[in-house]
Amino acid sequence: MEQDIERLEKTIKEDIEAEILSYEDIDIQEVHELFDIEARLYIKKEGIIDFEEVLSEPDSAVDIEEIRKVFERFRDKLFLQRVNY
Repeated sequence: MEQDIERLEKTIKEDIEAEILSYEDIDIQEVHELFDIEARLYIKKEGIIDFEEVLSEPDSAVDIEEIRKVFERFRDKLFLQRVNY
């Protein structure tokens, strides 16, 4: 029984080490860059924000400032979530 436990323990350790090695080449910065690129493409293609419409309004500077604040709060919230994990 004790040998079985030791064998299982060794197997689990080896599996964990292999899993760690499989993720070794992932660069978190590249993941964030990809996310940013996809977000920009989504905004352009899907038109989440119609900047042409916003800019045509007389108070467009106020609207753009509001949009900027929303995205800053969103970024800050994401940053806090990443730090907490």
